[in-house]
Amino acid sequence: MSAILLSGTSRDLKVFRRKSDPTVERRIGYRYGVGDASYNPIVVDCPTTPCPPASDLNYYFFQIDRLSQDRSLVYARFTYELILPQSGAYTAFFEGCCRPPISATSTDINNAQGLYVANNYDLPFHLRTDIKIGITSDYALGSARFSMPDMVVLRKGGLSPKACDSSCLVGCTLQFQLQTFHPDDRFQNQLQYAMGNAQQMGLYKCLEHLSPSGTVVTDSSAANIALSTYASRCVSGMRTPVAPTDAKVSLGGVVTFPVTSAGIWQMTIMVTCRGCYGGTDGSSAIDLLIRVQDSSSDPTPPITLSNASSVSGLTPPTTRAQPVRVTCGRPGFTVGSNTLASSLRVAFADPDDGQSIVCVSTPNTVDWIYQSNDFPSGLSVTSTVRKGSLGYVDLTWTPKCEDVSQVGLFMLCFTAKDTATAAGFQPLLSMPSPFSGTDSSSSCIFIRSLPPPSNPSPTFAIVPEPLTIPLPCTASCCSCCGQSGCACQALGTRCCDKIYAQAGAVKALDFRAVDVDSLQTISIVFTFPEGGPSGGLPSGVSMPAAQPFKYGCSGDLYSTCSAVASVTSDVTTQLRWDLTNMSDYFCSKSGSTCSGLNSACAGGSGDVCQQRQVAQKTVAPFKVCFQSKQVIPSTVNQVLYQAIYGFTVANDSCTSCFVVSVLSPPFFISLSAVVGGTPNDQRIFYLAVGEPLSIDLLGGSINIGMSVTTVLLADPGAPNGAFLTPVVAVPAPGVAQNTGYKRQFNFTPALDQGGTSYRVCFQVVDESGEASATRCFFIVVLQVSPVWTASPCPWALQPSPPAALLASGAAQSPDCMPCALETDSGGGAEDPSCPAETVATVNVGCTYQLTLTVTSPRYQLSIGYQALPSCSNCSGALAGASVRACGA
Repeated sequence: MSAILLSGTSRDLKVFRRKSDPTVERRIGYRYGVGDASYNPIVVDCPTTPCPPASDLNYYFFQIDRLSQDRSLVYARFTYELILPQSGAYTAFFEGCCRPPISATSTDINNAQGLYVANNYDLPFHLRTDIKIGITSDYALGSARFSMPDMVVLRKGGLSPKACDSSCLVGCTLQFQLQTFHPDDRFQNQLQYAMGNAQQMGLYKCLEHLSPSGTVVTDSSAANIALSTYASRCVSGMRTPVAPTDAKVSLGGVVTFPVTSAGIWQMTIMVTCRGCYGGTDGSSAIDLLIRVQDSSSDPTPPITLSNASSVSGLTPPTTRAQPVRVTCGRPGFTVGSNTLASSLRVAFADPDDGQSIVCVSTPNTVDWIYQSNDFPSGLSVTSTVRKGSLGYVDLTWTPKCEDVSQVGLFMLCFTAKDTATAAGFQPLLSMPSPFSGTDSSSSCIFIRSLPPPSNPSPTFAIVPEPLTIPLPCTASCCSCCGQSGCACQALGTRCCDKIYAQAGAVKALDFRAVDVDSLQTISIVFTFPEGGPSGGLPSGVSMPAAQPFKYGCSGDLYSTCSAVASVTSDVTTQLRWDLTNMSDYFCSKSGSTCSGLNSACAGGSGDVCQQRQVAQKTVAPFKVCFQSKQVIPSTVNQVLYQAIYGFTVANDSCTSCFVVSVLSPPFFISLSAVVGGTPNDQRIFYLAVGEPLSIDLLGGSINIGMSVTTVLLADPGAPNGAFLTPVVAVPAPGVAQNTGYKRQFNFTPALDQGGTSYRVCFQVVDESGEASATRCFFIVVLQVSPVWTASPCPWALQPSPPAALLASGAAQSPDCMPCALETDSGGGAEDPSCPAETVATVNVGCTYQLTLTVTSPRYQLSIGYQALPSCSNCSGALAGASVRACGA
């Protein structure tokens, strides 16, 4: 064993090549051609670049993968690359010398650690596999794979479940199924097995096949094969290797092995894939060590279980056609039709448990369960859990997609060892897939690791208004729309949607994204491609910030969500922009906003509302973009992943963007009125019944892209018959887009509205709900209030009318009136019970002339007269006064 050295690194195994002695030299490489006719060996000195230093070329550096269960054996591998010159047939090989002999110091053939063979000892080994490279799809992409244990242990005398001694002494055999498979489903049924011949068992090392000139010849049929003597490549007096006597292997891979004598034998079996390489065959060798063990105290080795009521969660039987399935890049196994399991469970039991047999005084139990072959990288197996006579192990695995050695079909096989506390007990190892009659009891499970499926990108399920679902990809949207000199808008580029925030408040925007893959973890990221607003931010104001993710909100708002951390395919976050430091007022102690100097603050004593000196009341619009990303573990080699599958491991959503800015309140640009066709710039309007009033209400905003409208406030409302016209955009310099928005208020009083008054109020409101200051007008609908004057005056002189009446258009000095005006009615009207009548005394034959004038504010009146009037209510000397027709 001096040829094998452990280096200072526990992961390396240095194997001495013995290059100075051809008879024992260990060589790894390839040959031209296949089979016994292969030639021109190319020995590997540099397995992969960079090459090792020249001082290390005397060793092969194997990497240690694992130790045996009892930590007595080291399992190591040597990986190398072959760059073959062209299509054709080649042979990869590993050869050396020599197999351990039986000697006086190695007679313990029952020792599980013994590797001393009864046949072919002191002989070289030569393991090889055919490589055939073609350019058509009918070539297999690999060769048969073996899942056999390093040593097959069979019980001497066969199995004897009811007796302690061997059940037979002559002609006794046991059978087991070779645990092999082809990774390509097309060729599984084309595998055939046969015993290796002397060349395949190792004799081939003793021969050196060369082309005539020593140069490379790729056509083996044209090569002049020259055989060297045994002495040049093998030890002197070497004998021909032989197979174990009476050992057989069927075409289907069932091994029949005699168990009449204890010992260890070497056995080479060739598996050939018929017609798998463009119609030609390809072969590989498996080198087996088979130990027949004298275990008279142990009738039966452990056997695998497909089901046991005392152990829950056992993996059901699998076949190549119905394997356990796992998808690379994600944990968990699919067992059967759709059951998802986080782990696989494999169990063994010892049939000898509880039997009344004289040679075992205590029940047999399972000592340990261990892998029979190299498992794919990353697959973990737990320590053996013992439960009575049963034992089981659990498997977990998340295959790496970018490691092609972890994708495909795998045959995972297991070996178990039994134990008992009885003195002299000789433990047995389980047989690999025991075969009886026509059936085998598999010690293996098939797992198919699937390549990554199609990966839809996550989608957004919640976005703030005015954004809509499904969300368009708007990474290139124009952010300057509505601003002067906006080049992208002039080119017809789609304008970004706009979201407005309010100074002095916190703007909170909820975003939710989901992925159809429930095992996928996703995130939401925000970017500011323009860096932020031009002109910067006010003091104490930062850029919008995303809040910590909440998973599993199922559509609830961020503020009310009860997160479920395990549901990583459903993520919700909130983008918050704190603009409280832009408020006009703040609480001196708590720092919160307040509405005015007299408003209350919640910070207790000393927390008073103060006015803030704000240097910057507006913020220029700026672009915000967001995207949902699939979170990829840092261990994934994304470059290699894409090179293998042609698409990226992460399929993120497209980027969407919007523009955000701080709102400035809308405002009235102008207000103008027309009363009865005449412009009027007053705030109090006196109207006659039927006289129209029109008030033009023009509003605007400095917020880019923000339209406004003028609304009539419900309190105090408007008189019946009043109405507002629809909004009309009109040119208005000095506001956003140089556009104002006009509405017109119209009112014409009806007859029954005379003597009433109204207050109407308006505000300009923008799309965000922000409103301007309130503007109000007063409307007075005047009664018909005739005011009489006469000359000469037939009545007593009366005081002048009140100033309000004069302002509304009454006569300036109507001192001659039939009655005093009522000044408490608000309209300056006469007392309706005071008739405009009198009796004039005239002389017969004299001319009597009376000039009458009647007026009423805002009304046009005419005077009628009555022919032959009479005074029905005159009294005294005038009682019965009347005008009679001539001759009456």
